[in-house]
Amino acid sequence: MNKYLIALIVLGVSIAIFAPIFIFLFYRRFQFNKIYKKFLNWEIKLETETNWRTTTIRRFMVLGKNQPKLNLRCDMLKKEHELCEELKYKIKDYLDQLYILYKKYDLKKIKLLDQKYKNVFDNYLKRSKEFHRIDDDVNYNWEIIEQEANFSYQILNSIQNYLEDNKEYLPHSFAEMYAKVKEFRFEVTRLEEEKTTKNIAQVTIEMSENKRKILNFCKKVAKLKQFEYLLYTHIANEIFELKNEFSTADPEFLEVLKSYKQLCDNWIKLHYQIVMNYLEELLGLIKKLKFKKIRNLTSQTTVAQITHQVGVYVAQLETQLQNSKHNFGEKNFNKILQNFTNFKVFITTMSQKTNYSLQDETNLLTFLYELKNFVYKINYFKNYEKIKICSYSNLMNYVQISYGVYLYACSNFKYLEQSAQNKLIFQQTQQAQRDFDDLFEKLVNPETKNVEMIYNSQVWKEKEKTLINFFKLTFKPYFYHSMAKYLIKNSYLIRAQNEKFQQLVVEANAHLQSSNHQEAYRLLALYLKKERKNVQQNSH
Repeated sequence: MNKYLIALIVLGVSIAIFAPIFIFLFYRRFQFNKIYKKFLNWEIKLETETNWRTTTIRRFMVLGKNQPKLNLRCDMLKKEHELCEELKYKIKDYLDQLYILYKKYDLKKIKLLDQKYKNVFDNYLKRSKEFHRIDDDVNYNWEIIEQEANFSYQILNSIQNYLEDNKEYLPHSFAEMYAKVKEFRFEVTRLEEEKTTKNIAQVTIEMSENKRKILNFCKKVAKLKQFEYLLYTHIANEIFELKNEFSTADPEFLEVLKSYKQLCDNWIKLHYQIVMNYLEELLGLIKKLKFKKIRNLTSQTTVAQITHQVGVYVAQLETQLQNSKHNFGEKNFNKILQNFTNFKVFITTMSQKTNYSLQDETNLLTFLYELKNFVYKINYFKNYEKIKICSYSNLMNYVQISYGVYLYACSNFKYLEQSAQNKLIFQQTQQAQRDFDDLFEKLVNPETKNVEMIYNSQVWKEKEKTLINFFKLTFKPYFYHSMAKYLIKNSYLIRAQNEKFQQLVVEANAHLQSSNHQEAYRLLALYLKKERKNVQQNSH
């Protein structure tokens, strides 16, 4: 018993002695890590902000040539930049001293050094804030204009290539559409040039509006082949056939000819949605004339024969549907049976007649049209239910995959340079995902399986576009970061015996801390490649 008591006493005394020492050493290590991180962050911050300020001043000088009122602000920016640069050199002197003291683990002198340079850091941050205030988003608007212009040029180049590849299918619209591409390209160039001569914020708005017009134009170009086929092949053939049955004095046929000519003359200048509406209306008029043609050819005998054939067909159709009623559900199938009851009443009434009036012929044509629509709806319903099940399953799988990609890209954001632009892209990606999640929860459930509204929604398209761009943006730095870390981890034998390589690892880590992962990987890979080559030569 005494042995256990003595052991406990010894253990307690040991803890009492060594625990404070361990805590002190741990806290001291934490403080030095914090100091080293501060050193790296300020090294990066100074260079980044210097580049940003010089870029801003150069752009103000360009703008000032055509907008003299900006020259005063440019002079103010230069003055602030000079003050920042003076403070920057003082901060660099501080960082040099800090690094030396960090190497010596002299925490006391580091604290004194911090107190000595506190006003320098405060003044630098104050001057940097004043520089931003004077800039007043001019540099930001400049970046937006360049991005919008590059995007617009890419879209216009794609449209031009599409037109050239499909020229043989666009005999009526190619020339005007090609000219429109040049017109849009000229407008983009004009706005790019005007950023140096006019209010840059207003030019940014105009550039965004022009991009919206280009995107609408792109949607129209995508439907050109369809429009040309319908107008100059399908509808032209339909009208040619109708000419054999109707004279140009017939008011309904005259209306078709008039509508067709007006659409042929104007469709290229109209919005694509308006063209689609006019085409649908014209096809409806042609269908109406074709029914009129059938009615004119109908005779008494034909009506009787058609009535008999329809009666046989309806009976066969009812039998087929009875055998597959499980596909419709009880409620829907009862509605179908009610339709069959109405069909049978009509057929019985028509079969009992010996003479058919013009109204009877019209009623029969109407009945045939309704029967055709009924059969179409039945087939559509059966196919649609199958499609809905498949679409819902595919959407659920894709949403899970897409969300996995989103989480993966978000986890890699930390490797990206934490610039305002990158943070904005990250926020836009998060917002797009939230908007999609809200829409998905609202529209889609296992009962309705309503996936069409998801696929057709702008929220879906924006989310996909934003996610793809964000993934591309984050994967590259993640890839180089991982490769650099892998090289560092697996080169411990070289590092243990090579002071030069140890310094190179420190430099690579600094690049990793500043999100310059590609440069870190390049340094390590280049050195290791040379080292391997030297080893091979020595072995020979």
